[in-house]
Amino acid sequence: MQERAEGCQAAGAMTQVYIPGPEADAIVDELLALGRYTTPEEVVRAALQLLCRQDAELEALMRRVGASDAEIAADQKRWRRYARGDEGALDDDAGGIGDVEPRQ
Repeated sequence: MQERAEGCQAAGAMTQVYIPGPEADAIVDELLALGRYTTPEEVVRAALQLLCRQDAELEALMRRVGASDAEIAADQKRWRRYARGDEGALDDDAGGIGDVEPRQ
């Protein structure tokens, strides 16, 4: 199942004209010369599909990071601070680094 990023639609016929410039033209020409694509439209469509896939993966990763942040915030009582510095460490009971009393 291919997840699409919000705002990405199924690729169909191109209805707008874009002028990306000489650098993009060179990339399109190179891909066409390799024979992997037969038209510039195919190259652009493939690029947009890849961009949408990458955006969906980034959104999924950001959701996972947010969920992890929420889990850490909900479990702050397990965290202690080193006696010197602001780096966090888990209690020994939780399987982390220990023997340091929490700051008062």
